[in-house]
Amino acid sequence: MKKKISRAQIVKNLFKNIDYFNLSLSDKKKIKKRENFDIVGKKSKLDSLDLVTFFTQLEESYYKEFRIKIKLLDIFFSFKDKNELSNLKSLIKILGKYK
Repeated sequence: MKKKISRAQIVKNLFKNIDYFNLSLSDKKKIKKRENFDIVGKKSKLDSLDLVTFFTQLEESYYKEFRIKIKLLDIFFSFKDKNELSNLKSLIKILGKYK
């Protein structure tokens, strides 16, 4: 039987990863823990390497905590409309599909 993962657990894991990831970023590039914070697109402060690093870190953490494999980069590149994964709210929604 699969363990039920709540939205609160997903957000807690995500925010923990943001805190850790922000340690490697300059103040200008730090991810804000707000659902409308853009992580992809013109308004994002993250470059492509930052994004790959963050997604990879998040995938590993998600697996360690919930024992669920998720490939965020594959998901991101599968979208025709890249806005489907543009901010933290959309990321939480995607993570919620893999519980």
